[in-house]
Amino acid sequence: MICKTDVATETLLEARKLGSKVSLDDFETGHSSLSYISGFPINQLKIDKFFVDKTPSSDKDRSLLITIIEMGHGLSLKVLAEGVDSTKKLEFLNSNGCDTYYGFIFAPALSVPELTK
Repeated sequence: MICKTDVATETLLEARKLGSKVSLDDFETGHSSLSYISGFPINQLKIDKFFVDKTPSSDKDRSLLITIIEMGHGLSLKVLAEGVDSTKKLEFLNSNGCDTYYGFIFAPALSVPELTK
């Protein structure tokens, strides 16, 4: 019997063969768990805004975010943080090795017509 994760893995491998990059979105929220990192052929770990919003507000939250970044790098993944909306958060992520980020600090959300202007 073929399980859904086997089908997903095969689909992701095919997408990568075509040159696509695969990112695990919203890491450790909802359905994105540690098991997907080891089981799926992904290129990038995307840190959910939930974690970014709390940083750098406490030692516990800073440690958690640093651990996620280091784990991603330890697994040879790029690490992307979403929801960066302050210089403080950007500096923290940058100084702790986060590879890429996006959020309102760079630009507000735009519709397709606004973006193509």
